[in-house]
Amino acid sequence: MRSTKRFNIPQGSYRISDTLTLGRDTALIGLQPTETRLVLMPSTAGFTDASQPKPVLLAPKGSTPIVSGIAVSMQNDNQGAVGVKWMAAPGSFMDDVTINCSRTRTGTELLYGLWIADGGAGTFKGIWTPSESATAGLIVTDTSTPGAMYQMSIEHHRRVEIVLKKRQ
Repeated sequence: MRSTKRFNIPQGSYRISDTLTLGRDTALIGLQPTETRLVLMPSTAGFTDASQPKPVLLAPKGSTPIVSGIAVSMQNDNQGAVGVKWMAAPGSFMDDVTINCSRTRTGTELLYGLWIADGGAGTFKGIWTPSESATAGLIVTDTSTPGAMYQMSIEHHRRVEIVLKKRQ
C-alpha cells in the first residue's frame, strides 16, 4: 500500500515563481479550479524563453501523484511556459483541472497547456485547457505507456488543439 502525502490547498490564488514539482506520491487537492488557482504572473523569470520550455506544475518520471480541483493560470509574456508537464506513471491521476493562459495583446504565444512526455501516463478526467495564447492545449510526446482520458475539453488555441508526436 502506498503512502500518499496529501496537501489540501485552501481557496485562493497562489503566485508561482518557479516550477512546482510534485513528490513521488503527492496528492495536491484544491476545492475546485475557479476557487483554487496557481498563478504564473507576467514575465516571470525562467518562463520567458520558448526555446527552453518550463512547466508551472511538474509530475516527474515514475511518480504517481494525484492532482484535483485546481487551476494553473499563466499570464502574458511567459512564452516558455507549459502549464503542466506530466511524466508520471500509469497509477497517477489528474481530475477537475483547468490550465489556461490569459489573452495576450502583444501577439506573443505561450507554449502548451498540458504536456504528457517521456513515458508519462495516468488517468485524466475533467480537464479543460482553454487559451487563445497557447500554441497547443495538449501535446503528447515520446510515450507509448497506456493512459486514459475522459471529459477533456481542449479549445481556442492559437495554432492547433492537440499535438501527438514521437521524436525520431
